[in-house]
Amino acid sequence: MTPPLSLLKQAKAELIALRADAALQKIQKFEKILERSGLDSACAQKCENALHDIQALASAASEGVAAAKRQLVEIASLSRRLETYDERGRRVGNAIRNQHEGRF
Repeated sequence: MTPPLSLLKQAKAELIALRADAALQKIQKFEKILERSGLDSACAQKCENALHDIQALASAASEGVAAAKRQLVEIASLSRRLETYDERGRRVGNAIRNQHEGRF
């Protein structure tokens, strides 16, 4: 395995392990190698495939983060209207509100 391809495989492994900073460092090293010496055609195709894999992982991670943010917004919205009841069915306590609301 060539050094550029090895770096991309390592970057992919870092992304899977949720170490984005380490993955970025590997990709930056890969870029420096490209700037200095380029790639032969056989290695270029393998690197292109590895880059597509990395792009797919990054895209999936981005979609996952966006979905988690949407869920948190929904949970926060629902929790402001949360009401609790005692054993007789009477409402107790006040509605919960976001402690950070209006800070900025």
